Amino acid sequence: IPKQPQKYVGVLPIIYRSSYERKFMGWLDSNPAVVQWSSESIIIPYLNVVKKKVCRYFPDFYVKILEKNGQSKEYLIEIKPEKETTKPVKTKGMRTASHAFAAATYMINLSKWVEAKKFAEKRGWIFKLVTEKDLNL
Repeated sequence: IPKQPQKYVGVLPIIYRSSYERKFMGWLDSNPAVVQWSSESIIIPYLNVVKKKVCRYFPDFYVKILEKNGQSKEYLIEIKPEKETTKPVKTKGMRTASHAFAAATYMINLSKWVEAKKFAEKRGWIFKLVTEKDLNL
């Protein structure tokens, strides 16, 4: 439940799927520069390269921030653990099935992020991946 409900422009209840997302929500809610935000409110079609069909991607957050110069910037934000933002490497002792799953997930995520970036750029927005490093975790 946000402390600044007037800033939340999405559908209720507010959805989060990780502690990273919950921490980011706290920042959105408490940061005076954040004018508007929502969780999983935007749908972007993308080609799922594993299933070979068009699927729907819901970026974690839409955020509108008022900058010090008085102009606003809008963002699509995806929260991911750092290890999921780079191509997985098969290490000694790693099961082949585990590596294959990680590789497939990474390829699907890349497809989503390419479409999210295009979607954002068409609107003059910025697409950004946020990891635990950005959240100081």
